[in-house]
This record gives sequence, structure tokens and C-alpha cells, in this order.
Amino acid sequence: MDKRSIGPHAFYLIHEYDSRKPWEKDNFLTSTGLKAADIEMLRALQDSLEATRESAPETPRRRRPRSPRRPRVVGARPSNRSDILYAARNRRARRPVVLVIFVIGLK
Repeated sequence: MDKRSIGPHAFYLIHEYDSRKPWEKDNFLTSTGLKAADIEMLRALQDSLEATRESAPETPRRRRPRSPRRPRVVGARPSNRSDILYAARNRRARRPVVLVIFVIGLK
């Protein structure tokens, strides 16, 4: 039995094997296609998984620091709409037309 053939409920086989009476254990092994060594390997694997779960301390998740390229707050629009930046962003906006007329009187 290799590790690839272990399914998600493989440890259930250990409990099922242990709950059987001694004279029923051989029939259980033949019906599942396992050997006593496979059950022992599953027990060792289960013990090692429980040991790693207990020994591994839980590390708190830390946030990554914010990139300096991305400001913390991004405004939806500039505070002053007559701003140069707003005019640069909104190039399609109509610009006011100013006409200057000089009247010169000659005598």
C-alpha cells in the first residue's frame, strides 16, 4: 500500500479494524484488500500527523506593508475642480472661450 492509495477516510479503517473481534479481523482484512502491516502503517501515519498538528504553533497572519505607490486613501475626485490636474484628466471638457476686443479710434 503506497501513500497515493490512501483515501480521505483511510483512518476510519483503523477504527473499524480495532472495533472488530479478534476472529473477525482476518475477514475484515481480506474484504478490504489490506494486510496487518498496512493497518500499522496507517496508525504510524496518523500518529505522525497528530504530532505535527500539536507541535506546529499557530502563527498569526500579518499584513504585508502597503506599497508606497498606492496611497492609503484614494479620492474619487479632486477637491477643487478648477485644478490643473482635473483639467489634465478631463480633456474632453469644454473650455471657456475668452474674446478680447480692442476699439481704436483714429482722428
